[in-house]
Amino acid sequence: MLQYIAAPTTEPLPRWDGEVFDPEREPFCNRAFAPIDRYAWPGEYRPEARAWLTWDDAGLRVLLCAREETVSAKVTEFNGEAYTDSCLECFLQPFQDDPRYVNIEVNAAGAALIGIGADRERRRRLEVCPEGMGIRVSRHAGGWWAVAYTVPFALIEALYGRRPAPGQAMRANFYSCDESIHPHFGSWNPIAAPKPDFHRPECFGLLILAKRGEEGQEFFDVCGEDGAPTGRVVARSNAHRNGVRHRTAHVWIARRHQGRWQGLLQKRSANKDSFPGKYDTSSAGHIPAGREPTESALRELEEELGIRATAEQLRYAGWFDIRYEKTFYDKPFRDNEYCHVFVCLEPVDIDKLTLQADEVERVDWFDLEQLRRDLPTRRDIYCVPAEGLEVLWGYLEKRDGKQGIGNRE
Repeated sequence: MLQYIAAPTTEPLPRWDGEVFDPEREPFCNRAFAPIDRYAWPGEYRPEARAWLTWDDAGLRVLLCAREETVSAKVTEFNGEAYTDSCLECFLQPFQDDPRYVNIEVNAAGAALIGIGADRERRRRLEVCPEGMGIRVSRHAGGWWAVAYTVPFALIEALYGRRPAPGQAMRANFYSCDESIHPHFGSWNPIAAPKPDFHRPECFGLLILAKRGEEGQEFFDVCGEDGAPTGRVVARSNAHRNGVRHRTAHVWIARRHQGRWQGLLQKRSANKDSFPGKYDTSSAGHIPAGREPTESALRELEEELGIRATAEQLRYAGWFDIRYEKTFYDKPFRDNEYCHVFVCLEPVDIDKLTLQADEVERVDWFDLEQLRRDLPTRRDIYCVPAEGLEVLWGYLEKRDGKQGIGNRE
């Protein structure tokens, strides 16, 4: 699932007033965009297309564009079949506990089709174009063309009975399509379907409304005691400043050496924001909002150690809690994590690893039985979570039949 951070801004959408659109000349476009570049179905015509989304007190500001030499713009009435023309679309599911989503489809003539429902069959089209949307389309002159509008929070409240809040995780997808002169069906988040179908909410990406001052940060799912995401998100800085519960993925690389189990530990770099210079779990990292534990475990292995593993090479061993409060660099650090633990028993040559320079200083093999004995009293060397080590040990005991774990081959 892809993720897009919608930043708060007071900058208005471009007006154009009959002008052509060029994203390189629009101040509104000087921020990260969501590329509409996934094509799940065959076809040679694949125009470059982009989406931007920001928010302010009035609502969500949406700008979509595509670069096409020719466009179709035959439909002119509201709620006509705009998608048969050259069309740019935004589908929004404002609340993850409500399956209904709003589809906003605007063609190159500015004609819009707007509906709401839980899927393709169970939906209705709005009777009139909502007030405050201000839909406008740039003039096409053989290059870029664009659509811009506001999705008023008042409209969302009228449809759902509540408004989105900063720090909330929404679901969305952006599309570029045409069923006439240049048939094509492009999306931002990938779609898994046998034939063209944008009404696939299970294939929506994650849309995060960043709070003011949180632009550019990494976001995590806020989770409950059971580790399940709550539908809210938190910026990394706030997660650790306020002790907000979130998820992490830990990977233990282990091997048999001379009849005993060893674990690979990484020495954290001196510039880490917590436990600099100490030995830690083989690989570990936060699970970004909208992502899954296994996916994050594989990513951390590759980023930190240069190991390209597959999901089949990881074994899920269990989970544990991390809860502590410390001070690093004169700043409070409150950690509250639900930690997923994976084990990798694939052969690893530490001399051939590619270490992430700003994260990992070095790696070494450690005898696991000795580590279990040393861990409680050698916190000057180790920051390995003791609970995580016990999850690993329990997995290895079960694998070895719970007898003679230190001496079995």
